[in-house]
Amino acid sequence: MTQSIEFKQAKIELNKDKVLNVGNLSLRGPGSIAIIGKNGAGKTTLLRTLVRMRNLDGGSLSINGSPVEAFSSMELARNLVYIPQSLSTTL
Repeated sequence: MTQSIEFKQAKIELNKDKVLNVGNLSLRGPGSIAIIGKNGAGKTTLLRTLVRMRNLDGGSLSINGSPVEAFSSMELARNLVYIPQSLSTTL
C-alpha cells in the first residue's frame, strides 16, 4: 500500500531562539522511510510531530491526503509507528 506524508510550509518552534523549518516536504511510497541527520538536527522533533506528541507552529501536516488532526489515535497508529530510542516511565 502506498503511503504519503506531506508537510506544507511547516515549522516547529523549539524555544524562542530555535525553530525547525520543515518547509514543504513530501514522502511517498510503500515500505519504510529512514530519517538520517546530525545530533540536534530535528529528527526526533519531526517524528514526535508526526505522531502528535508535538504540534506544528505553522503550516500543515497530512497523511494520505487527510490532515493529521482528523485522525483518531487508533487511526494514526494504523498509519505510523514511532519507537523512541529510550523509554521513560514514571510510577
